Amino acid sequence: MTDASHPATPFYYGWVIVAFSAAMQIFSIGLLFYANGVALLPWMETFGVGRAALSAVPFACTIAISILSPFAGPVFDRYPARLLVTFSLVSLAVGLFGVSLAQSVFQLIAVHATLLTIGATGAGAFAAQTLSAKWFARRRGLALALAASGAGLGGLIMPYIMAITIEAYGWRATYAGIAVFVLVVLVPIAFMLIRNPPAVLAPIERVEYAAQQPIAGPGDAPARLTTMMILRNPVFLVTTLGMGSLVAVQVILQFYLPAMGSELGSTPAQAALLTSILAGGALINKPFWGYVIDRSDPRYSFLGIALVYAWTLIVLGTWLGPITYRSLIFVAAICGFASGAMQPLLGVVLARTFGRENFGRVLGLGYLFMNVSSFAPVLSAVIYERTGSYSLTSAILMVLLVLMLALFMRIVTNRRVTGAASAPA
Repeated sequence: MTDASHPATPFYYGWVIVAFSAAMQIFSIGLLFYANGVALLPWMETFGVGRAALSAVPFACTIAISILSPFAGPVFDRYPARLLVTFSLVSLAVGLFGVSLAQSVFQLIAVHATLLTIGATGAGAFAAQTLSAKWFARRRGLALALAASGAGLGGLIMPYIMAITIEAYGWRATYAGIAVFVLVVLVPIAFMLIRNPPAVLAPIERVEYAAQQPIAGPGDAPARLTTMMILRNPVFLVTTLGMGSLVAVQVILQFYLPAMGSELGSTPAQAALLTSILAGGALINKPFWGYVIDRSDPRYSFLGIALVYAWTLIVLGTWLGPITYRSLIFVAAICGFASGAMQPLLGVVLARTFGRENFGRVLGLGYLFMNVSSFAPVLSAVIYERTGSYSLTSAILMVLLVLMLALFMRIVTNRRVTGAASAPA
C-alpha cells in the first residue's frame, strides 16, 4: 500500500524506514537464523535428541515462511505497513515466549512454524526488502543492503548474547528475556515510525531505469502483473532458484557452524565466534555490495558469490583435507563477505524486472521458490549422521550451484517485464 502524502522532513524519510528495517531484523533474522545455532547443543541436552531431529526446527520455519510469503506479498502491497509490522513483532514476541516454555521438540517446531514464522516474515527480511524497494529506486541497491545489515548485525551480536545468557541463566530465560524486549521496546517504536511508501517517489529517487533497456516505450504505463505472468517468467524462476542454491549453503553454515566448532574441541565462545564472523562479514560489506549492484550487471555479482560458495563446499566436503577450526574461520569470513550481496541482489533484479508496483507479490512468490534451500540443513544432518561427513551434501549442492550459475548468466538481464496496464493485480 502507498501513501500519497507525508509530513515534510529535512531528509528523505525512506532512510528512517531502512534504519528500522535493519533494527527489527536483529531479533527476527539475527536470532532465528543465526543465534538459534547456539541453542542447538542445550536443546539436544534438554530434549535428549540428535541434530537431525532438531534440524526440523529451522526447516519448519523456512518452509512456513515459504508458504506464507506469497500471501504476505499482496497484503504488503495493499494494507498499511505500520499495522502489519507491528502485528508481526507482537507475534515474534509471543513466539519467543513459546520457545521458552517448550517441553518437546514438537512444540519447538510448532512455535517456529506459526508465531515465529509470522514474525520472521512481517518483521524480517521480506518486510525490510518490500518496504525499502518501494521507498527507493535510484539508490535501491544501497537501501536494500543497509536494510539487510540488521540481519548481519544480529548475527554478529546475538550469538554472543545468547551464549553468555544461556550459560548464566539457561536457554529458557534467555528466550523469555528477548521476548520482553521485543514487546516493550520494538513494538511501540514500529507503531511510531513505520509509514507507507509514497504513491509517487521523491524526485531524488525517480531514476529507476536510466541504465536499462526497457521492453516498453517510454510512455507505457507500469504493468500490474498477474501471478501466472510472474511464475512463467524465466528471469523470476532463475533468479529465485539461483539465489536458493546459494542460500542452501548459507543456512547450513548458520545453523551448524557452532556445532562444527564444538566438535573440533573449541569452547562455547569460540564456537559462537564462527557465527559472529559469518554475520559480521555480511554486515561490514553490505554498503559495498549495495554500491556495486546499483552500478553493475547483476550477473557478475552472482558469479562472484557463486565462486565463494563453491570454494566453501570444497572445504566442507573435505576434498582438500580435513576440516579444522582455522578453515571454519576462513569459510565464515568469505561467506560472510559474499552473503552481504544476497538480499540487495535479489531485490534489485526483481524490482528492475517487474517494477516496484509488483514488488511485494513478486518477492512473496520468490520466497516460495528460493526457500527450497530449507531442505539443505535436514539433508546435511541426515547424511552427516549416516556418513560422518559433509562430502555427499557438498557434492549435491555443487552440482546444483553450477547449474544455476550457468542459467543465471544466460537468462538474467536488466530488461523490464511489461504487460497491459489494465492487467489485474
